[in-house]
Amino acid sequence: MKLDSSLLSILGAVLQTYASLLGIIGMFLVFLKQYKDSQIRDLETRLRIKADSLIDFVNREIAPAYDNQPTIIADTQDYDVTIKAIEEYRSERKKDIPSLDTENVRRLLVLWTIVDRDKDTLVQLKNEFDSLIKKPILPTRSLMFFVSYFIAELLLGFVGVLFVMIAHDLQYSITMAAVMFAMIGLLPLANLLYRIR
Repeated sequence: MKLDSSLLSILGAVLQTYASLLGIIGMFLVFLKQYKDSQIRDLETRLRIKADSLIDFVNREIAPAYDNQPTIIADTQDYDVTIKAIEEYRSERKKDIPSLDTENVRRLLVLWTIVDRDKDTLVQLKNEFDSLIKKPILPTRSLMFFVSYFIAELLLGFVGVLFVMIAHDLQYSITMAAVMFAMIGLLPLANLLYRIR
């Protein structure tokens, strides 16, 4: 049997299309990774600023109201430690009644309200940060199915090219199978795009 150029053209189109799709999805994954990293950096900055400002606020505005002016010392890079330190400080201050007049007691209560609100914001940011860190760029199962299927289709296409080049009896069958699986491959692609949205 002689070399069938029409079969080579069909297989070449399939291979080129699938290789292009894999390249596009790969670039898109790189973009998603960079976007996620940017979100993480932004949240880290907000967390650090909120933790620093909250500790500073307590030490500057609230500590002077109590005897011995107890301050909070915490590693603001570790947000769990910061939140725990604020909660422990709040708990300890409940046992320590400050000697203040009525006006200053009111002011202290307002300051504690601000601290509680900001601490809740810090906890919320921390939860958001943890959730973002754990969240995969794309659902692993969908991505693995897509990549596996597309790589299998590329391998099938290359085997088809080899069969055509050596004029094997199965060249028409394998070309037909490659085209059929190429059309079926739109399903894992559509599933992946649906998961991305």
